[in-house]
Amino acid sequence: MTPFRSVFLAILAWVGFTASAALADDLSGTLKKIKDTGTITIGNRESSVPFSYLDKDGTPVGYSIDLCKHIVDEVKATLGLPDLKVNYMTVSPAARIPLLANGTIDLECSTTDRTLTRMGQVAFSSPTFVIGGRLLVKTDSGIKDWIDLRNHVVGVAQGTSTEQLVKALVATPPYAGTRVLTLKDHAAGLLALETGRVDAYATDDIVLYGLRSTSRMKDQLVVTGQPLSINTFGIVLRRDDPDFLLVVDRALSKLYHSPEIEALYHKWFDPLDVPMSEANKYMYKIGAISP
Repeated sequence: MTPFRSVFLAILAWVGFTASAALADDLSGTLKKIKDTGTITIGNRESSVPFSYLDKDGTPVGYSIDLCKHIVDEVKATLGLPDLKVNYMTVSPAARIPLLANGTIDLECSTTDRTLTRMGQVAFSSPTFVIGGRLLVKTDSGIKDWIDLRNHVVGVAQGTSTEQLVKALVATPPYAGTRVLTLKDHAAGLLALETGRVDAYATDDIVLYGLRSTSRMKDQLVVTGQPLSINTFGIVLRRDDPDFLLVVDRALSKLYHSPEIEALYHKWFDPLDVPMSEANKYMYKIGAISP
């Protein structure tokens, strides 16, 4: 670790201690809820490989889950709760925002796009990954890009931003005859593609690589098409809770300043043969907010 980085992390630690002391005297929102209950509840996904999914033992794992473990450590330090209990709840794309809003979960740690529409309902952390909406298809499908979907069936997950974008796209004249099939989640989308119910499955490209890696016919599947959109993922929390948002972003900032963020990237994305993009390198630099 360079001397500059050591000093920077020391400053971040001091800022965190000072903020913790101030918050301890006047807790509100999610931090008060966590302090009062001694529990934090994290929303995870069933099949969003490699971000948030259940391993063979049914344990939530993934890149987003690891990010949230760092956030939990920051919450523990902020509240002085070393024995804070962590609960996980598997949520669907359609249920994640309502479960946050009603207080059932405190963080949603998966593959949720940061959009202005959603910002009217929930709050987001600093970006955690840069993504683009693309297609997963069979190699012999003849589908190379979005325009090739004409007269085909494309699957999307219910409650995702991709669902809205794809439905808007196929409503235009060039896509006459194209049908959209809405599915429960990404696992259902992959199954629909494998069994021929859909000709293509659309979602964020990095999620598609993860789905392909788990498929029984992965050698017959390919991620294709120009990005329909460019966006970022973020950790999701309740709106109008600036103290909790500060804790979340402080945890991510510390991580982005640390060599550990590269180790986490390699841990989860090297198995998919997805090298770190220039966009993600810059995102980490931007997210490493000064104290």
